[in-house]
Amino acid sequence: MEVPPDGFGAAYVAAVRRAGEAGTGCFGMRIMWTDVPGVLERLISLQGDERSSDEPGALRRAFGISRYIHLGRRDRVAEAVSLVIADQSGLWHLNADGSERERSAPHREPEYDEAAIAEEYAMLEAEAAGWAGWFARHGIEPLRLEYEELAADAIGQLARVGAFLDVPIPEGMSVGTARMASERNADWAARFRREVLGEQQSEADAAGGQ
Repeated sequence: MEVPPDGFGAAYVAAVRRAGEAGTGCFGMRIMWTDVPGVLERLISLQGDERSSDEPGALRRAFGISRYIHLGRRDRVAEAVSLVIADQSGLWHLNADGSERERSAPHREPEYDEAAIAEEYAMLEAEAAGWAGWFARHGIEPLRLEYEELAADAIGQLARVGAFLDVPIPEGMSVGTARMASERNADWAARFRREVLGEQQSEADAAGGQ
C-alpha cells in the first residue's frame, strides 16, 4: 500500500472519526479483517514507526478504541451460501414485515455455483483466522457474538453489547430485520459439504441460514 502524504492521512483519520461518531460523541467502527492492515499502515505512518508494534495503541490514539466486539458465525458454509445467494439475487436484507430492506441489483433467480461458494468460504475462513491471530498476538479478549445466537435472540445479544460497552439499551426495542433462510440455503450447504468438503449432511445444513 502506498503511504499517502501526511495531509491526506490526517484528513482520512478525521473523516473516519466523523463517520464513526455520527454526531454522537461515541466512536464505533465496523471493519472486515481484510481492511485492517491498510488502516493500521496508514495510522502507523502518521504516528511514527517506533510505535509500529503497538497496533491496538495506534487505533486507540487515532479513534479512542478500547473495546472490541467480534461477530462471527459457527457455520461458515451456510454463511458462504447466503453471501452467494444474496449476490446473485441482489437481495441482501428484509424488513421484519418481509418487505425488502436492501437490494443491490434487480432480481435474478440464484443458481448453484460451487466455485463462488468456495471463494466465499475461503474468504470467511481467512477472516476468522486473521482476527483470531490478531487478538491472540495482542492479548485482546473481545466480546464474542455469534450469528446463530443473534438470530435466535437479537434483543438478548444487544443487551450483552450494551453491558459490555456500558451503554444502556432502551426498553421496548424490536428487531427490524427478518431472517432470509430458505430450503435453497440448506440444500446448497448440504451439497457443498458433500461434494467439496466430503461431509455428510449435518444439523447445520438442515437449519440453513441467511
